[in-house]
Amino acid sequence: MAPMNICIQVNISNEESKGGVNPDELKLFISEMKPFDNLKLRGIMSIPSNTLSLEKLSDEFIMLDKLYKGIKTSHPSVDTLSMGMSNDYLMAVKYGANLIRIGSGIFGSRK
Repeated sequence: MAPMNICIQVNISNEESKGGVNPDELKLFISEMKPFDNLKLRGIMSIPSNTLSLEKLSDEFIMLDKLYKGIKTSHPSVDTLSMGMSNDYLMAVKYGANLIRIGSGIFGSRK
C-alpha cells in the first residue's frame, strides 16, 4: 500500500479556535512522524487570522513561508505550501502559496 500524502496544519495565528501544530513545535512534530512509514509528508497548511489587517496577514504568511522553506531543505518530499482562502488568496500566492482554498469565491457564502 502506497503511503498517504499529508500536510501538517500549523496554527500560524495562535488562535485557540483553530487546530494545528504550534509553529515552534513543527520540527519536533515532524521528527516524531519518522516511525510512520505509511505517511509521506508533502507540506504544511494554515488558516490565517480572520482579519482585515494586511500587516497581520502578511506577517503570518511570511512566517509560514519561512517554516515551509526550512523543512523543505531537509525533507525532499515536501512540495506543498497551502495557505490562503477566498478573501486573501492573492496575498498568499505573493508570499509563496502553491495550494489555495477557494470556497466562497466559487460557491458563495455559507448559509
